[in-house]
Amino acid sequence: MMLEFSRYTLRTAADEHHYLFNTLSGASLTLDDAQYATLEASLDRPEGRRSAAEQGISDLMQRSGFLVEAGTDELGAALTQYDQGRR
Repeated sequence: MMLEFSRYTLRTAADEHHYLFNTLSGASLTLDDAQYATLEASLDRPEGRRSAAEQGISDLMQRSGFLVEAGTDELGAALTQYDQGRR
């Protein structure tokens, strides 16, 4: 499975840090340059070919909502979540 950044993940960098905020989940995270490089490397490899560090960071990022499977209908999921919250 290939991963990509969620359309709801905002990213910015300053100095040697990378700041991420997911507007859907409300999660925020700060990564240093090495951690961010590991994250980017994990995006370039399918699940079975990631190193332990790449797999660990990609799992964390998926659970937090920063990453999703490529091709995921995030808008549909957000609308479903909204409708369930209204009920």
